Amino acid sequence: MLQVLDSDSSKIIEAVRSTGVVVTEAMRLYVEYIVSNMKAIGTWQLSNAVYGFVGGTADSHKWNWKDLRDVDAAFRLTYGGTVIHDSNGIKFNGSTGYANTYLKLSSNISATGLVSFGLYTNSTSTAIDGYDIGAFGTIGYMVLNISPTFVNFLSPFASGNTQLLVARSFSKGFYQTTQNGTINGYINGQKQTGTLGYPANQILNLNNYLGASNQNNGIATVFSDKRHCFDFFSAPLTDTQAIQQSQIITNAQLILNRA
Repeated sequence: MLQVLDSDSSKIIEAVRSTGVVVTEAMRLYVEYIVSNMKAIGTWQLSNAVYGFVGGTADSHKWNWKDLRDVDAAFRLTYGGTVIHDSNGIKFNGSTGYANTYLKLSSNISATGLVSFGLYTNSTSTAIDGYDIGAFGTIGYMVLNISPTFVNFLSPFASGNTQLLVARSFSKGFYQTTQNGTINGYINGQKQTGTLGYPANQILNLNNYLGASNQNNGIATVFSDKRHCFDFFSAPLTDTQAIQQSQIITNAQLILNRA
């Protein structure tokens, strides 16, 4: 039987087990693989929230692996509308479903807008304009918008371009964006080129939603229909870290047969 040695991995597994889930060896290996490898490349240390979606239930999927308290201040998830939970992850219905992270950019990650965030999805999509991660207000935004024909990486910063629009056909995989003064987008570990825009904006301080956008403080809109297997929010990653993290998270999904 696999012996989990990392203390953070052990705590995550116990949190999942506390919700009534029978933890399998594959689940333990999945958790240990992600945590130990993110620590090895330095992205675990940079992260504010990591959602690995293991256990197959709403309760087991709610945990922020970086802070396992069951309170809003720990950025654990609560759900609105129709959200489907199973061994493949968390699936939004494209019309009402979303998850509230309670994580705000300016007060919880960066007052200047320096941030990385992203997700792994293993589903197809029919939504023309679904926001997979989002908060959008009259003074700013923080959005990852994956449609069947384009990906819109939107991330606030005090100056410079804050949007990267990439035209491409949708495919399952790992999508992430980094704003470190220059906005960068990555799809399956490959750095993207596209149309830059939206120079300068104010830093947003709204709760980020998964599966929709938090529009002007509490209204869920622009719903996604995709399944999420992994989401994260962190301080900015380097190019090397972004590419390495993509490989880690993709390989991890293979452990649970959901790549």
